[in-house]
Amino acid sequence: MSYPVVKTKYRYASLTSPEQYVQQYRKHTGNAENLIVVYSKSFFNILIKNFNFKKIYQNLYFINNSYHLYLSQMGAPNIGICVEEFSVNGYKNFFAIGICGAINNDLKVGDIVVSNRALRDEGTSYHYLKADNYISCDKKILDDVEKKLKSNMIQYSKRTVWTTDAPYRETYYEIKKNIDNGVDCVDMETSAFYAVAEYRKTSAVSIFIVSDVLDVEKKKWNMSFNSKIIYNNFLKIFNAIVWKINFLFVVL
Repeated sequence: MSYPVVKTKYRYASLTSPEQYVQQYRKHTGNAENLIVVYSKSFFNILIKNFNFKKIYQNLYFINNSYHLYLSQMGAPNIGICVEEFSVNGYKNFFAIGICGAINNDLKVGDIVVSNRALRDEGTSYHYLKADNYISCDKKILDDVEKKLKSNMIQYSKRTVWTTDAPYRETYYEIKKNIDNGVDCVDMETSAFYAVAEYRKTSAVSIFIVSDVLDVEKKKWNMSFNSKIIYNNFLKIFNAIVWKINFLFVVL
């Protein structure tokens, strides 16, 4: 069985919609068109600690007139809901800053990755776009992020990410196949993130810090989720995107 179960669903409108659900929240959004999305509560707490952001509603915070901040739950369905609900409230550009695992050994913990393409190995995206192995990042927002990172002399690489719903089912032969097909890292959101954004005619980009490296040949998982470089690089990325300049923050 493949997704979606009913192959003709693309012909029809949904009986449920974010427009119906979020009507009660429209007054909270203001005029911002850019949303910074983070999945990590620890990343989110660092931003709240370092900056005096005003709470708008639940996990939505005011950064400035152009940018808002949102703490999303992890996983493809959750980022899909995020894009659905915020796009109908007027947000046009979604910047997700998170972590990824490396499956290519030329990446190391702390490296910054911008995903220009995602392998669709999750279920959510197939309810929005017809089946295809890969989905690409919107070129305009990708170019915008690259320009901001370069102007701040932040080193990064563009990579293909493998998006999976099953982080504890990353098996040897599928990883080898993905590496052979040019895939460098793995996450749980990006292909759905890009698919729902395309469906909603908005733009989305995923920016990662490598938090762990899977050595396929040695069959060893090297984890560094709490490394200081991850948090420091997160702040560098955030500052470059929102303010276009880097303030110095050090996570101690």
